[in-house]
Order: sequence, then C-alpha cells, then structure tokens
Amino acid sequence: MKFSTKILRTASRYLKIDDEVRFKVYTSTVQGTMLANIPYWVELILASGIATLGLVLNSPAIVIGAMLVSPLMTPIMGTGLALATGDFFLGIRAIANLLLSIGTCLAVSTLLVMLLPFKESTQEILARTQPNLLDLIVALLSGLAGSIATLKSSKGLTSALPGTAIAVALVPPLCVIGYGLGSHHFELQWWSIAKGGGLLFAANLVAIVLTSMGIFLLVGMGRRHIRSRVDEWQRLPEQFSQLEAWLEKSKIWRTMEKIGTLQARFVILMIFFFLVFFPLQQALTRVVAQIRERSERQQQVRVIHEVAQNLFNVPKTSEVEKIDMEPAAQGIRALIRVSTNRLFNKEERQKFEDETSGRLKKNVSLILIQSPGFFGEEKETDWSKFFALKTEAKAADPEETYRLMFDRIQSSVEHLWPEDAGQMLGMQLHLEENPDGEVVPVLHLTFLADSDLDANAKSIFRSAIHQSLSFEPQIRWEWVPSEYGPFSLTAGKTVLSEPMKEGLIQFAAVLKKFPQLEPEIYFSAPRRIAVPRRGLSSEAIRLQVSGELESQGIPLSHWVLREQEGGKPELRLSLKVREPEENQEKDKGENNQENNEKGLPQ
Repeated sequence: MKFSTKILRTASRYLKIDDEVRFKVYTSTVQGTMLANIPYWVELILASGIATLGLVLNSPAIVIGAMLVSPLMTPIMGTGLALATGDFFLGIRAIANLLLSIGTCLAVSTLLVMLLPFKESTQEILARTQPNLLDLIVALLSGLAGSIATLKSSKGLTSALPGTAIAVALVPPLCVIGYGLGSHHFELQWWSIAKGGGLLFAANLVAIVLTSMGIFLLVGMGRRHIRSRVDEWQRLPEQFSQLEAWLEKSKIWRTMEKIGTLQARFVILMIFFFLVFFPLQQALTRVVAQIRERSERQQQVRVIHEVAQNLFNVPKTSEVEKIDMEPAAQGIRALIRVSTNRLFNKEERQKFEDETSGRLKKNVSLILIQSPGFFGEEKETDWSKFFALKTEAKAADPEETYRLMFDRIQSSVEHLWPEDAGQMLGMQLHLEENPDGEVVPVLHLTFLADSDLDANAKSIFRSAIHQSLSFEPQIRWEWVPSEYGPFSLTAGKTVLSEPMKEGLIQFAAVLKKFPQLEPEIYFSAPRRIAVPRRGLSSEAIRLQVSGELESQGIPLSHWVLREQEGGKPELRLSLKVREPEENQEKDKGENNQENNEKGLPQ
C-alpha cells in the first residue's frame, strides 16, 4: 500500500469521512458558489454594512456580529476545493463569485463611509492596518479549522461554524479597505489604511485557500469515483449552465487541462503565499524591534528610579521630586531634581553614574538639579549658610531666608526682562558645585518667544541682574519656540511628512513639559482643494494632527484648529500662555461656539 493511501485512509478514519460525505460536501460547495444565489448576496451586503459601522463606531461586538453573518467563506472554500481536485468549472465559479463578492463588499463599505457625517480612524480600523506574520499563522490555523468545520457540517455537526466564522475574519479587512477608499478626501493616510487592510485580507485569503486545499487533498476529495459522480451531477440541466457548456468546447478548457496539474496549481498558490509572506515577515521584525526597545526603555527607567531613590532620597535631608531620561550622544542622560537641605557632592553623583552604568551596561550621565528643601529641625544647612551671606535681612528661619532671596531675584528679573523678548514661563534658583568645589548659585530662566535671545541681549541682561543683586548667579537660558512650521501639505501625499511628524513630536513634548501652554493649529489653504482622486480639508488635518498628538499622550480638550485663506496648503503650530481662569470663563461661550461650528473638541 502506498504511503499516500495510508495517510488518506488514516485521515478519513479519524475525521469519519466516507464517500457519501465527500459527495455531499462537494455538491454543497458547488451550489454555494453559484452566482444566482440571492440569500448569499443579501447576507454579504448586510455583513458589509454591519462590519463598516462596527469599525467606524469602534465596537468589537458589532464587528464580531458581521463575521457571523458573512457568507464569504463559501467561495474561498470552493476555490480551495477546485485547486485540490482540479475542477476547472468549480474554479471558474468560485473565483468569479469571490471577485464579485469582494467588489460588492468594497462598494457597500465605501459608499457607506462616504455617506457618514464623520470620518475617524478608530482603534478597530487601525488594528487591521498593520498585519504581520502572526496574522498569517492565525489565518492558516483558521483555514484548517474552517475546512474541518465544512466537512463536519455535512454530517449536521455545526457547533464549530460560529467560532470558525469569527476566526477567519474576512469581511472586516475588506471594510477597512472600503473605509480608506471612502475617506480619501478627509483622511491623509487613506492609502496606508486601505493598503494595510488589503494585505490582511490577502493573507487571510491565501492562507485559507492553501489550508483548505491541503485538507481536501488529505481526505481524498479528488478521488476518481467521487469526481465521476460529481461530473454526472454537474451535467444535470439545472446545474450545467450554457457558459460552462461553451467553455468545455473552447480552447480554454484544453489549455487548462495541460497546465492544471496538481503540481502546477500548488506552485501558483505558493507564489501568492510568498508574495504576502515577505511583507508580513518584515512587519513582524519591526514589531519585535519596537517591543525590545520598549522593554529596554522600561528597564532603564526602573534602574534609574531605583538607584536615584536609594542615593538621593535621604530621610530628613532630601527628597527626589522628578526623574527624566533622554538619549545622549553616548548612552543615556538622567535629569533628576531633588529638594534638599544639603548639596550632594561630586563623589555621590559619580556613585549614581557608576552604579546605573554598571547595571544597564550603558554609559549614564547625570544632571542633578538641587533645589532648596527644609526638612527636620536643622537650621544650619548649605542653603541657609549661603543665602545668609547674600541677603541683607537675616531671617532666623532658613526657609524664610530663601524666600526673601527668591523674591528679590524674581522682582529683578520681572523688572529687567525685555518687553520684546517673549513671555517668561518659569524661573528656578538652585546651587551647584563647580569643578573647583565651590558652591555657586544657578538661575534657570525659561521663556516663550518667536526666536531665541541673541548673545548681546543675554550679555546685557546678565550684567543688569548682577548689578541689581548682591551676588552674581550663573544664568542658564531655555528658549521655548512659540511657533513650529510652516509645514507644506501636498495633495498627492497619503501620510504626514517626516518633518511634520518631527515637529508634532517636539510640539507634544513642550506641551507635556509646560502645562500652562495651550496649542493653536493653523491650517492655511483655499477653502477646498480638489485634485483627481484626492482632496484636503480642515477635517482631514484635524484627524491626522489629533491622532499624532494623542499618540504622544496629549489630550485634545483645549487645542483649537483655525482655518485661514492661503495660496497653498500648509500647517503651522503655535503656542501661547493659557489665559487666567476668569478670562477663560468670559470667552468660554464664544470659543465653544466656534469649535462647534467646525466640529472640533471642546
């Protein structure tokens, strides 16, 4: 007995498949692929509409309901059976049905999205735009389950069919493509969305066809006596169409008989398999790299926090207030702010760098900002000793001494700050130990302006501050740009440009660091840009910018998008200091009315 025959008999025995089951599965699959099947098309249209609305509403339950309604598994199984048995007529029927089904689903979802009053890329949509190799593996397993469920359904065992319908998930990816096509006038990433959904559907389709072909071959669906019986059944007048009769007499049939061997069919299918395999593998590699980078980042944060708390959080002496990290030219830079009544010396700071570098196997540099802290009952601290020498009014309380000094510096800065130099965002005073071991005061000034102060303006301001105080603090400047851009928007582009993404990342970082700022986004363009197959609008800009800012952790409860007439489309990001609450209440009604008119968040 041949090895292949043993496998066939073993598989048939365990799956309880006999000739009657094979004939029933074959004939029901042929009937299911017939185009004149009104219930099939009604179910497909309903499934497409349900899936599209579920995706737009971000409802997993609705999307699952569409999977249960969808009949799209039938022509795909028919394609797999045709490839397994070499049935040319079934293949023509199944592929024609499949192509028409895909077109119907795309048409329904695209039209429905175009009619919707809003277009927003929800999580349910985005989750189906970045498939990877794991999705292909899931599709292969789903195809196996679907093929076995199809065989079992011929015996009245249908318990696995609902789960299989959910697992194969064929209609939602198609509706994602439809969403991308239907929102191309409003969604800058419409092509990326459509392409991602198309890749996921192609992976599901190829995997299910491949696995169903393998299962049908395994159980002997193409055995000669089964094919003969099916051929006789297919030639009945109610089954054999005039088109099929014409095809049988044409040269197409004779050509397909020559090239339609099992080996040729398998090679063609594997070509399609590898066409989706390689991009999915590349996507998985990117996902793995992102996960490793995220894991490494979390480990760095954990180690730096742990060492900082152990070294700089001393009872009745100091307290760690804030810890930040940023990449450096070589390794990592840790920025730690502590409130302390004594200065940490160079040896203590070096101990932090050595311990963290050893544990992370990376070079860690430390920037330690030490602010005055008053803990316990100790009166003589590094701060009180320094400020007692620099203040004319000697206060008994060291905290009061520091307050007097800070008020004096703040008054001098406010009086001497140039009017055209922008708005002051913050002022911090702390002590540092210089390389010579001397304790020196450092004044850190943060300001919002269109441009940085030039060297001459900084020198004049520094001299004025030194003259107004009884000591000469080092001054460190931090300029926060009030505008980013403009960034050009090209109608033919489908995604945000790299300069625009980098600008939004910087924009978001500033907003997180300075909560007193509020953003305004200016969209300058003609009222409507219409080009072949492409358009831009303020709604499209809002969706893209909001998605990018939300990915950076910026809530969109206060930002405003303003349209301006312009010659060419461009985007400009602006920052301003948030108005006091009493002024906000005064203008609240006006701002809300403006946002409502434009469909923007309040």
